[in-house]
Amino acid sequence: MPDIASGGPALPPAVPPTPDLPTPDLPPTPPRRRRRWPLLLFPVAVAVAVAAAVFLPPRPVAELVQPSGDAFTGTPAALWGPPEDLTVPPARSVGPFGREMVADALEDARGALIAGRVTWDRDGDAFGDRFAPGIREWIGELVTDTGRTFLVSEFRAGTAARPDVRVTGDFAFSTEIDDHGRPVLQVRTRTVWAYAFPHAGRDRPVMLSVTVDWWFPHPDGTTAEGVGMWMHLSQVDVAGADCADLRLGYLSPGEPATASGPRDDSGRIDWAAIGKVGDAPEPGPDDLCFHEG
Repeated sequence: MPDIASGGPALPPAVPPTPDLPTPDLPPTPPRRRRRWPLLLFPVAVAVAVAAAVFLPPRPVAELVQPSGDAFTGTPAALWGPPEDLTVPPARSVGPFGREMVADALEDARGALIAGRVTWDRDGDAFGDRFAPGIREWIGELVTDTGRTFLVSEFRAGTAARPDVRVTGDFAFSTEIDDHGRPVLQVRTRTVWAYAFPHAGRDRPVMLSVTVDWWFPHPDGTTAEGVGMWMHLSQVDVAGADCADLRLGYLSPGEPATASGPRDDSGRIDWAAIGKVGDAPEPGPDDLCFHEG
């Protein structure tokens, strides 16, 4: 995966425990020419199990409730549901992780998504408390700085989105092996979020395609600092946002001619491309937010 930005503390080694974790640096601010911003905390060594996934089907059109100005008309989000429809797949044992451990991990990942993308209250410490002790401080710093878009959706001061957030996506879980040769439960979430902003007399959409790998080390042989949830990787692609605010980590609607996002052959934002659940498209010169010039 290209353009990996590394940073953050590594998982603590196996016993005996390490007394002090290194103080991490925040990841670099996304460069101007990127709209695909991955953040990698520690590399995967080996994949050792298959994944189980669930996909959110679109809601029937008759059930849609459009925001004022129909911001989602003509975009894939017109068929998506509200955040409460974001459900996890049935848990099952995988590798050394029992069904209950997998179920808890899935709910922890879902809870972090909702807390970051729907109910974010700018409290970095509280958000960090969702994670393992060894990464809490780093997470708290990340979500209160310019890199916050990796995990949370924060609106520029004076800008507010309408409450009907739309989302689609899927969950998968598997076992991986960390750098110390220990099993890690990975929950991969691939979600696309849509927000409607009142702007210049008509609502405008902003959409985020987000892939996150959440890691849960097996408690056997892991120090207390390492037990819990870690963010292994986050990748974000954004369409419809104001470029200047986006580079500062804020979401606000951009002017259609200059907003972030992939473009179709006519030069308009390609909402269908950003709305696909899966890997974000490679960055290209058609993204007016990050091209040179």
